[in-house]
This record gives sequence, structure tokens and C-alpha cells, in this order.
Amino acid sequence: MLSDVAVRQRWLAPFWGIRTRAPFLQRPGYSNRALRRFIVVSVKKKVDPTTLKRENDEAKFGFIIVELDLAATFCERARTASDSTEGERNLDHALTAYGTAIRFAKEAELTPERKREILEKIDRLDVILHSLILWN
Repeated sequence: MLSDVAVRQRWLAPFWGIRTRAPFLQRPGYSNRALRRFIVVSVKKKVDPTTLKRENDEAKFGFIIVELDLAATFCERARTASDSTEGERNLDHALTAYGTAIRFAKEAELTPERKREILEKIDRLDVILHSLILWN
């Protein structure tokens, strides 16, 4: 089990370029306020707004794709469920993931290629979901 310090160092280092160990990250129980302040200062010094927007758009795209894949996985599990309760639960999870992906896709500013890729996945998932809903 990793300590809070190890987790913070492992996850923050790649994103904000923290190469040295900040002393307050090593003190157990140090406030999150100091950590947030350190992160904000690091971000202001090293990342411009254009890069942040691009990275944010890439993260949104990745999240949408993962949610659509998750919905497809739950659809497959619902189709192969051994009993109706399990199938309904998996179908409910699939619909939740699908709804989340749709909500984020509406708000995201994506390139035409990425929009096309998302729309193709949505179309395929629509067919699967409709068949499952009619089946149940």
C-alpha cells in the first residue's frame, strides 16, 4: 500500500513536471491547501492556456471513448447475464455510461475526425441498446 505522499508524487510528477521532491509533500498530514497552492504555482509557471485547453480536449475525448466502451461492455454483460436481475442491472449501468458519454460529447469541442469517431461508436451502441431494451 502506497502512502499519500507516494501517491501524490507518482501522480503529480508526470502532469506538472515535479521533478524534485517538494518538502511539504514528504510531511505526513500536511494540508491539501499547501499542495493545491504548489500545483497552481507550478501550472502558472510552466503551462500556457492553449496547451491546457488542448490537453483538456484530449482528456474529454478519451473520457467519452472510455465511457462508450464501458457502455458496450455492460451491454455485452447484460446480453450474457445468467438471470434477469443481473441483466437489468448491467443494462442500467450501460445506460448510465451511455448518458454520461452523450452529456460530455455535447459539451466537448472536438475536431471533425474525433466527432466522427464518437458518432460511429454512438450509432453502434444505439443499435445494441435498442436490441437489449426490446429483448428485456
